[in-house]
Amino acid sequence: MTTTRKPRTSRGGWRSFLTPGWALTVVLVIAFSYLAFSVLAPWQLGKNERRSASNDRLSSAVTKDPVPVTDVLPRDGSSAGEGAEWTHVKLQGHFIPDAEVLLRNRPVNSTPAFHILTPFAVDGGPNILVDRGWVESKNGSDVPEFAPTSAKQTTITGFVQMPETAQPGSDATSGRHRLVKSIDPKHIGQTSELSLAADYVQLDDGSAHALATQAAQRGEAGQEVRPIPLPQLDAGPYLSYGIQWIAFGIIAPLGLGWFVYSELRERRREREERQALGGVAEYLGGAGQPGVADQPGVASPAESGATDGELREPGARKPGVRGEPGAREKSAHDAATELKLQDRYGTQRKLSRFGRSKTPGNEERF
Repeated sequence: MTTTRKPRTSRGGWRSFLTPGWALTVVLVIAFSYLAFSVLAPWQLGKNERRSASNDRLSSAVTKDPVPVTDVLPRDGSSAGEGAEWTHVKLQGHFIPDAEVLLRNRPVNSTPAFHILTPFAVDGGPNILVDRGWVESKNGSDVPEFAPTSAKQTTITGFVQMPETAQPGSDATSGRHRLVKSIDPKHIGQTSELSLAADYVQLDDGSAHALATQAAQRGEAGQEVRPIPLPQLDAGPYLSYGIQWIAFGIIAPLGLGWFVYSELRERRREREERQALGGVAEYLGGAGQPGVADQPGVASPAESGATDGELREPGARKPGVRGEPGAREKSAHDAATELKLQDRYGTQRKLSRFGRSKTPGNEERF
C-alpha cells in the first residue's frame, strides 16, 4: 500500500524569517547598536570632553601668573583633583637630591629620554615631586651623566600634573640611579621612605632654564636638563570617532531592515513567476480552451493534435505533439522561457528563422 506524501508548504510573509539564522542576525544587530550607543560612543565622546577641558586649562594657565602651590594642593598630601591640572604654581623651598629617581622609556619628540624626578620640600607645605626636565639617553637605553641640582633654598614655578598609575615590579636600578616607568608620587615616596603629595609639578621653561644656568655656573658636568615641552592644543580624533559609532549604531538596524525588505520583494517576485508558469502549463494542458474539451465525445485540439484541417478520431493523439505528457512539459518550459525573455527584452522581441532576434530595423530579406 503506497502513501501519498503531502507537498511541503513554505511559510510566507514575515513568518518565513522565523528561522535560527535570521533570529541570530537580529540579536547581533540589536547588541551592536546597544553597544555603540551605550559604550563605544560615550567612551570616545568622554575622551574628547576631557581633552578639550585639559586644553582649556592649559591655554588659561600660560596666560596667568603662578599662584602659591599651597593654595592649590591640599596640605595633607591628597590629590587636588583633575580640575587643578595645568594650574601654574610657585614653590618655595629646596630640592632633596638624595631621593631623586629617573623615569625611563618616556621619549620626548621621538627622542629616547629619561625624565629627572626630584622631590621638593615646600616651606610650610608637603613634599612635592618635581619633573625637572629630560636628558637624552645614551645608546638608546643607558643613563647619561647630567647636571645635578642643588639643595639650597630656591623658588621654582611649574604646572600641576595628575599622577599616573604605578606599574608594580617595573622599578630598576642603573648604577646609582633608581628607575621607574610611571610618575606615581605615592609609590615613589614609599620606595624612597619619603612622604610625597599625590600630585606632582612639571617645571616650566623659565625655571628649567634657570636651574640649568645655575648648574653651569657651579661648573657641573654632564648634559643640560631640558624642559618638558607643552602638549599641542589639539582635541584629537575622539569627537569624530564618537560620531562614527553613533552613525554605525543607526546604520546597522537600517541595513537589516533593507535586507528584510529586499528578501520579501524577491520572494514575492518568485511567487508571482511560479503562479504565472503554473497558469501557462495549465493552459497548454488543454484547460485553456473551454467549450471544446468539455463536450462529450469531442477532443480538444491539444488532445487530438489536429492542425490545418486535419481530422482525427477522438482520443487519438499524434506523436510528438503538445498533447503528449513529455511534449506538454516541454511546451510549458518553452513558454516559461519565452515569458522570461519578454520580461527582460520587451514584448517586441521576435525570432528569425535562424533563431536570431528580428526587429523592424533588423529583418532579414529573401
